[in-house]
Amino acid sequence: STEAGLVESLHQFQWFDGLYFGVAFAMLAYNLSLLLLLRERIYLEYVAFVLLQLGFIASISGLTSILVPDNQWLIDHGIYIFSSAIGVSLTQFTRTFLQVPEQFPRWDRVYRIYMVLAALAVALEVNLAPDQAAKLNVLVVLVGILLLFPLGIYRYWKGYQPARYFVLGQGIFLASVLFTTLASQNLLPFYYL
Repeated sequence: STEAGLVESLHQFQWFDGLYFGVAFAMLAYNLSLLLLLRERIYLEYVAFVLLQLGFIASISGLTSILVPDNQWLIDHGIYIFSSAIGVSLTQFTRTFLQVPEQFPRWDRVYRIYMVLAALAVALEVNLAPDQAAKLNVLVVLVGILLLFPLGIYRYWKGYQPARYFVLGQGIFLASVLFTTLASQNLLPFYYL
């Protein structure tokens, strides 16, 4: 009945988490191999993004309390710190992948300023209470989404074919981040996750 339903629900979430971590570790290994083989910086940027994403998912799913049970600070702050740090790493990856410095030097300045502000947010979130860190994090995430995704769409619309991979892959990622952010602010029901 109720207990059996809870156990089944937890079991399904664990399968989903396992699948997500499996795919993420495969992407990490693949891109790390490409980095070592080709020695191109973009693979390092993507590896950093995936590592931070793994930290974020471990935090949001409660795995940090299992992996580091004695580190209450990381358990409380990890979700915000990893999320804002993703803002920095994803922006850097986006700049490289979509050739922002070469194609849009003025916009590149905006992206670099955002990266500095997101890095400052990480530094602030280290010392803020979790509820204050959450509010700062929402701002960082929403601004990041508004800056990154429209650029990918624009680059694709203008004929830059690699941008279609960005729009597809990062579009799904950014949509899930947007959904999680809005749910964390009780603007969407969380049970749809």
